[in-house]
Amino acid sequence: MPNCYNCKTELTESNKSKEHIILNALGGRLKSSDLLCIKCNSDMGSSCDGVLAKQFALISAILDISRERKEIPIIKGGKLKDGTEVNLLNGNTPRLANPKLESRKIEGGVEYKIVARDEKEMQQLLSSIKKNHPLFDIDKAMDSAKNKKSSLKQPITYQQVFGGVEAFRSIAKTAINYYIYRKGNPENIVELIPFLLGKNEMDIVKHFHPNKSIYKKESNEVIHLIHLVGNKHSKTLYCYIEFFSSHSYLVTLSLDYNGPNISHTYAYDLLNNKEVTRVVQLKLKRDFLINLNTSFDDFPIVQEKMNRLLKIAHQRQLQKEQNRIIENASNEIFATKYKNEKVISEIMMHEFIDKVATEIAYLWHGERVQTFGDMIDNN
Repeated sequence: MPNCYNCKTELTESNKSKEHIILNALGGRLKSSDLLCIKCNSDMGSSCDGVLAKQFALISAILDISRERKEIPIIKGGKLKDGTEVNLLNGNTPRLANPKLESRKIEGGVEYKIVARDEKEMQQLLSSIKKNHPLFDIDKAMDSAKNKKSSLKQPITYQQVFGGVEAFRSIAKTAINYYIYRKGNPENIVELIPFLLGKNEMDIVKHFHPNKSIYKKESNEVIHLIHLVGNKHSKTLYCYIEFFSSHSYLVTLSLDYNGPNISHTYAYDLLNNKEVTRVVQLKLKRDFLINLNTSFDDFPIVQEKMNRLLKIAHQRQLQKEQNRIIENASNEIFATKYKNEKVISEIMMHEFIDKVATEIAYLWHGERVQTFGDMIDNN
């Protein structure tokens, strides 16, 4: 039986924990029950993993990355140009972070303007108005309220921070867990355990963006990648980690490595949910590992990767919405209105096309436009 690489306790069915080597919150699938006991996993996990998960939550959401547990979380912190705060639901649906209640004095009274996110919230806001105006008719106000669907005319801005001590602890844990998963000797990483436990700080994780790609990227792919290298001649053990084909890090696990030459790579295609093979070309000298520093010169490389990622996310969101529109139109026209009639008539087809064309036009332009059905009628 394997032992916990931290406390050395033998792992059994009662005390072993299932550890995601890449966080489940990031869409990670590689996991093992032969790394840590429940207690040590808890001691090493929650705070630093939570920080890293939060930093990549927006990317995970807009790419609609599937996870083994939990739905896509609400992404908070978005702002419009006018300062309005916006949350993102399901990775692609903007929603006001807070309701709006504005008032102004007019001749003979006060005029209120309310924007609520649902009927319950509207009722609560109207009730607060009634406290100051006892004669105010809530039911009448509810009847006059309009349920409006609108398209944003301005982009949502998010400010993201990547890195920091806690996030780096989580990244280091990914590297260490992968090393142990690949049957590495725990003695080669024992000095890093206090860092994982938050007992000290170590400068072993660096942002790392090579000028040239170290593996061949497929068109429109988004992957997580781990590449582990041990060199007995230079006594170095290091791990390259790349999240979402965009953010990459180098973890120096040991400069006193006492083990065999190793080279292991794991890559997971996040959009197609499958492990893939990638040949990584990365051989780093000992002096490079010792002297590596994060540089702002890497920013153009990061920006290029992010632009590529956002383009892929945008394409996926559009395709997802178009599929939803077609499915809803099919259900509304064929299933609900015409009760799944076996023969699809020309009128039914025109109604379906009208519905799809109207919704897709709204998706692309944010307004209703003339549809195919309108043009037929005009003829």
